[in-house]
This record gives sequence, C-alpha cells and structure tokens, in this order.
Amino acid sequence: MHPAKSVIIFTTVSGAGYGLVFILILGQLIGFYDASLMVEIISHCIAFAMVSIGLLSSTFHLGHPERAWRALSQWRSSWLSREGICSLTTFVVWLFYGLYRFIFNEGSNSTSIQLIMGSLTILMAVSTVFTTSMIYRSLKAVQSWYNVYVPPLYLLFSLTSGLMLLNVILHLSQSPSAEINKLALVTLIATLLLKRGYWRFIEKAPRRSTIESATGLGKFGKVSALESPHSHDNYLMAEMGFQVARKHSKKLKQIFLLLFSFSILTLGLVTLDMMSTLMAVIGLITMALAIVVERWLFFAEARHDQALYYGQ
Repeated sequence: MHPAKSVIIFTTVSGAGYGLVFILILGQLIGFYDASLMVEIISHCIAFAMVSIGLLSSTFHLGHPERAWRALSQWRSSWLSREGICSLTTFVVWLFYGLYRFIFNEGSNSTSIQLIMGSLTILMAVSTVFTTSMIYRSLKAVQSWYNVYVPPLYLLFSLTSGLMLLNVILHLSQSPSAEINKLALVTLIATLLLKRGYWRFIEKAPRRSTIESATGLGKFGKVSALESPHSHDNYLMAEMGFQVARKHSKKLKQIFLLLFSFSILTLGLVTLDMMSTLMAVIGLITMALAIVVERWLFFAEARHDQALYYGQ
C-alpha cells in the first residue's frame, strides 16, 4: 500500500496523544506520579494538540475532506465511522474531566465527577486507538493487516509513546517518577518483542490468496498473466500496488530495531539515575524516529490481493 504521509502522521501523533492522556488521567486517579497542577495542565494541552493535529491530518488523505462528517453515519458497518464517533466522544468527556479537575475542583462532588469522567476518557481513548487499528485489521484482502497482531501493536505503541512523553515532561519539570520510567521501559520491551513477532508472522505465513485462487483457474494448473490489465499506471496500482524492495525493507527493519533498542538503553540509564533528564529526552526522540520508520513499513509492506492481477 502507498504509505501516505497524512496517515503516518495521524496514526503516530494522535496515537501518542491518546497514550499521553490515558496515562495522565490513570496516573492521577491512582496516584502513580506527583506533579503540580500547572504541569498537569500543560501535559493535557500537549496531548490535546497532538490528538487534534493527528485527527486533522487524517482528513488530508480523503478525496473530499469536507465530506468527512458523513462517515459518522455508517457506524453500524464501518470501523472508520466508529473511530470518528469515539474520537469526538473522547473530546467531550475529556472536556468535562478537565473542567472538574482544574476549575471546579473543590468538594466531594467534584472528586466523584473527576473519577467518572476520567474513567470514561480513559475508556474512550483506548476505544479510539482500538477502532483505528481495526480499520486495518478488518481488511481481509491485506494479509499483513488481517491478523491478531495489529490491535495490540497499535495499543502498545500508543501507551509506550504516552509513557515516554510523560516521562520527559516529569523530568523537565523536576518531578520525575521512577514508576513511570520503569513502566515505560517494560512497555518498550514488550512492544519490540511483539513487533518482531509480527514481522516473523507476515514473513512465514503462507499466502491465503494466489493468482490461481483469485481467478478461480487453479484447478487447471499454474496460472500466469499474459498481459497486465492496464497499459499505463493507474490509481489502483499507485495506492494498492506500492512495493518496497526486500533489501530496503530489511534495512529499515534493522534501523527500527537499532533505534528502539537504543531507546530501551537510555531508559535503563535513567533508571540508574545517569544524566536522567538528557537520557529521557534522547530516548523519546529515538523512539519517535523508530515509530515513524515502523509505521512507514506497516503501510509499504502491505500487499492488497488485487495486485495479483498485475503479476505481483
């Protein structure tokens, strides 16, 4: 599939934003970190900006962005529609949580509303990332997406990004949390292991569709295309038939593994209290670069079954 920049920005930036708001609210509700009210407000503003930028960038991939609102009506059958509804609902409950956390924050009634709205915001943030993953997970014609690895990978990348962001924010505000740092280290390792498992799966899993099964001529023996269906490039091949050379794919995977492993190393140094703030920042930057590489590969390596008709 063609790795559109707008979709890469959407899935990485908004995913990190949802991960940040998830861990911000969960950490506040269970006392997982200790930060001033101003640091919390700034952190929520960062998360809001990232989620908004990500969602807005996704509309640039549409042929008619002005019609994006129409997708909300197809929630019964479309994961894209469910994603839009979940994202909008997240904004609403998040707003009420913010009001009672930072403005109307006095009295037992405010505490109860914070708990309810905070829990709902957490639920909707997770639901939004999950529905985003299911947009790809539900496509049977793309074997590298139609598998059980995709949703947990999206959720783990989101959570890890949020933890890394909060870890840096807490370090820069002189209120670091050892628990947040350790949890970020654990999720980094878990994400790396799961991603390697995903790559092994798509490399070794037999193709569900072949040109024989696609044409229905397999009973007559091996099938090969005499000519391409089109004499010139077309939209389908540009969007669905994008191919990345195997040597480039292997090199990019090595870059991802190197960057992600280095990010794990930096968090290990933070745990040992060695130049902790600098290491936390470097870890965040290397992780962000690694995720961009991973997300580009996620789309570039996806092979739509219709490419079989073009001899791929």
